[in-house]
Amino acid sequence: MPAQVTEVRSSAGFTLLEAIVAITLLAATIMPLSVFFSRSLDGLHRAAEINRASATNLSAIAFLSGLNPMERPSGEDPFGPYLIRWRSQELVPATDVMAYPRGLGSYQAALYEVTGEILEGSQVRSQVAIRVVGYKRLREFLPLGLPQR
Repeated sequence: MPAQVTEVRSSAGFTLLEAIVAITLLAATIMPLSVFFSRSLDGLHRAAEINRASATNLSAIAFLSGLNPMERPSGEDPFGPYLIRWRSQELVPATDVMAYPRGLGSYQAALYEVTGEILEGSQVRSQVAIRVVGYKRLREFLPLGLPQR
């Protein structure tokens, strides 16, 4: 009786064709995902930059609103990692402030437009503009009933 040769085929693992098909499907799935994540990261970086600029502008507005343009009509100050430079323009001329019961008050006030530039090095990062009341004390009044000097 002739010896029969039986072929034993191992079913463990992939054939070369199956591996190539699997890699192709994996690459076709990963490519759109990588584009999606790349664009998402770009958008996230842009949003972070806009948030940083917005916070800087709000801080500059808070700084400029605390200025008295009658005393400091222009100037520059360090502002965190930046430098803030401002100048003011009188919109409404200075007038005496009225006070009860005398009528004439101790102060004079005017309305100013203050424009500020936020500088990073020598480059202007952003600009803001606000309207602020400037004031200065002109006279000192004694309490009612006492003669004035």
